[in-house]
Amino acid sequence: MSLYGNSTEVGFITNNGRRFVPDKSLTIQNNAKVVTAKFGDGYEQRARKGINSLVNAYSLTFTNRSVEDSYEICRFFDEVLGVNAFDFTLPSERANLYSTVSVVCDDYNKTLDYNNYYSINATFRRVYS
Repeated sequence: MSLYGNSTEVGFITNNGRRFVPDKSLTIQNNAKVVTAKFGDGYEQRARKGINSLVNAYSLTFTNRSVEDSYEICRFFDEVLGVNAFDFTLPSERANLYSTVSVVCDDYNKTLDYNNYYSINATFRRVYS
């Protein structure tokens, strides 16, 4: 993870070099990977599973995008879907800084809003390579 001080860095870059910035609302879901051993009488022992035991998933949207933009975003997602990692830059919890993480796009959907404007919802999952 690296930190930047430039807000123009938010988003991701497609294979042809275009940057796409998601809408301002971003949901970050954190899940712990834990191994549990259960013993009698309700006792259990828990331990983190692996080195990177916190799984981060990012839900983001690209609302009211043109046909061309929505096509390019979806074409990129189709190329990398679930397999190829890419860099995603998002605001950090520190003021005026940004974090870049390696992610895969696990799934996305595209909705026709009106008059050839589309909205795309995508889920990115942080990966460690």
